[in-house]
Amino acid sequence: MPGSEFHFPWSALSGGALLEAAAMMLVFISALFLGSVLLPGRRVAGPDVEGTSHTYTLNGLALFLIAAIVGCLAQVFGWFSLSVLNTHFDALFVAANGFAFALSGWLYFRGARFRDASPGMWRGFFFGVEPNPAWLGVDLKLFSYRPSLIALALFNASCAVVQYETYGGLTLAMALYQIFTFLYVLNYFQFEHGMVHTWDMVSERFGWMLI
Repeated sequence: MPGSEFHFPWSALSGGALLEAAAMMLVFISALFLGSVLLPGRRVAGPDVEGTSHTYTLNGLALFLIAAIVGCLAQVFGWFSLSVLNTHFDALFVAANGFAFALSGWLYFRGARFRDASPGMWRGFFFGVEPNPAWLGVDLKLFSYRPSLIALALFNASCAVVQYETYGGLTLAMALYQIFTFLYVLNYFQFEHGMVHTWDMVSERFGWMLI
């Protein structure tokens, strides 16, 4: 059909947009990591695997509620609009994947350095070398679900903000989608203790496949 050709918005991936997206992502992940270090939370022991058991601090629910409250307050008082996540989606997609490759590389070289036998570079990069890498007392595998799911809720909320700012209201479908997605993420963090017994946490190494 004439005029129906798709034109990719390359301006969304300009150098400035990518830098802004990278900064937004790093601030977000850093804030959540700092909260994971500092916020109190219930400590639970994971299952015994090969004679070793890891202890996890479960403060993901507090982090999620804080992020939700900050997002709401920022929107209400005009500190910033969540619509920025929608307008920067393409750049954030590129930045997030770049971060995933960089983190996978760091984890591979970190793990290979402390092990006698490496599974091979590509296998180690893809599947990971260490089963439960930690930094500053935070289990990185468990932590990785926090920016993922909290960002999911924030991205969904940004779509609602864009619809409201564009049309002056929300459709029933959008409102229900926001409610159910919020409850889905809330449910995960409410039962975060169950995550320590999943296959991901117990049996898989932490590499690009999970990151």
